[in-house]
Amino acid sequence: MQNLDNALEKLKSSIGNRSINLYLIRHGHTLNKLTAQDASDTLTELGKRQLAKSAEFIKNKKLKNPLVIFANSGIATESANIICAITGAEKQHNTNLNRFGGDEQAIKDKAITSINEIAEVCPDRKDVIIVGHRSSLRYVKAFLMGQKDADFSKKEARDKIHEGSVDLINIKALNNEIKAHNKGIVFCPEKKFPLSKNIMIMMIGHPGSGKSTWANKFVVEQSHIFNLISTDNIFDKIVPAQYREQKVDAYDKYKDQVFSEYHAQIETSVKESQNVILDRAYASDNKRQYALDFFHPEYLKVAIHVTTDQNACLKRVKKREDQTGRKLDQEFFDKVVNNHEAPSFSQFDIIIKVNEKGKITSVDSKSEYRNHSVKKYFEQFLQKTKS
Repeated sequence: MQNLDNALEKLKSSIGNRSINLYLIRHGHTLNKLTAQDASDTLTELGKRQLAKSAEFIKNKKLKNPLVIFANSGIATESANIICAITGAEKQHNTNLNRFGGDEQAIKDKAITSINEIAEVCPDRKDVIIVGHRSSLRYVKAFLMGQKDADFSKKEARDKIHEGSVDLINIKALNNEIKAHNKGIVFCPEKKFPLSKNIMIMMIGHPGSGKSTWANKFVVEQSHIFNLISTDNIFDKIVPAQYREQKVDAYDKYKDQVFSEYHAQIETSVKESQNVILDRAYASDNKRQYALDFFHPEYLKVAIHVTTDQNACLKRVKKREDQTGRKLDQEFFDKVVNNHEAPSFSQFDIIIKVNEKGKITSVDSKSEYRNHSVKKYFEQFLQKTKS
């Protein structure tokens, strides 16, 4: 590959007797796969968080005068903007790190051109950050590591590069050759939610514990891949506004209508094989089982147990009454609290405890789900909470 040899020779001359650090960063998570013709996709909320965390990691390295080279695509450009805003790095546009719709030779050629462009900025830089698509970054990395015959056209030949991950390569010119030391993935931000099978998440906790806050935030963070079914949301749609404005307890009058709609939405979601979050108190095993019976065995059943104590819950309920007019009878609150039973593995595959601040405090599972991807997904937040 004459063009590759020429590019590496140019890089060697540019480095001279110095060394450079090359940070390869894959763009953040996006809902739709990008093609060469469609570069308009934007990052999801998860993708923005991934890049922000990666940028904070790089910022803490205190790089001197870093340069960000990024691809000519919507998501790579947006990713580069986030990195530059946080790190203060300079931006340089680059058109050579696109995917090109799976054309393997085109990707290789563009990776070679990118090595040429890295060589052009080396004399003035110690640290260079490359932001691009996974397929292009693979070849840049492989060629720098001396793997001139690298071919990632087959899936089994590809290494995993998670969205937003930071791969560090130190490059030197020794004995008239490029010597690249790959330090590997030095930082991997939050991974996207795994969807190996249909998932049902049931929120469990006292009224006012923070179930709805956690569930709504989670749905947004996961780019709405879950259908949130909430008795509170249905109640607000069905009950006339004047009841809430006058703080009249309309629970008894409308509860049958609310729960009929609630269970109808569950039934529809299961028929359409949607991923579901159920948001209501679910104090007892019997109440939970009635809802669980809607879901066929192929669903992974996850309990989110929000453990906010009773007094804190009651204060939140009273505050919510003042803000929304949604009244909760004290007798009903006491009944839910007194009937509360902790979730068990007789009904759930994975049980996650969340404290009053919305932080995960424990992640447990049945033995057969010990290494399940969903369990490991939630464990990444448990580790951060403990650290």
